[in-house]
Parts: sequence; structure tokens; C-alpha cells
Amino acid sequence: MLAAIEQLELSGSEPAFLYYLNYYPLLQMSVGVIVQHAERLFGGWHGDILVFPADARWLIFQSLEEIWYAGLRRP
Repeated sequence: MLAAIEQLELSGSEPAFLYYLNYYPLLQMSVGVIVQHAERLFGGWHGDILVFPADARWLIFQSLEEIWYAGLRRP
């Protein structure tokens, strides 16, 4: 997760949504809070996970194989 945040050059204060594909809640918190609680949020098995801002200009995704992917939306 940290490598993906660094790759996208995100600030800790940036608001984002955290979504577990297998569960209903959509959580909203800053990137910094996600990093601060990463072990609790991503520890154990949750299935696929998405982290993205409201404008969807970037996306961070964790696959079932626990591999993190990150990318920017093309204009």
C-alpha cells in the first residue's frame, strides 16, 4: 500500500474512499488515516480492496493474491 501511495505521490490529507468488494460499507477517510491503520484495515483476509478519491482520478487496488496495483486516470 505504501509503495502505491508513493508511486501516485499522494498527500496524507487527501480524502479517499476505502471499499472491500465482498462487503457493503464504503468508508471515507484520509490517505494518512488509511496508512496509520493499514495493519488493522488490510490485515487478515478481506478479498479485493479499492482505495480511490471522489473524483476517481487515481485508484489503488489489492487483488485476492494480496498484490497492490496503483494507477492514474488518463485525461
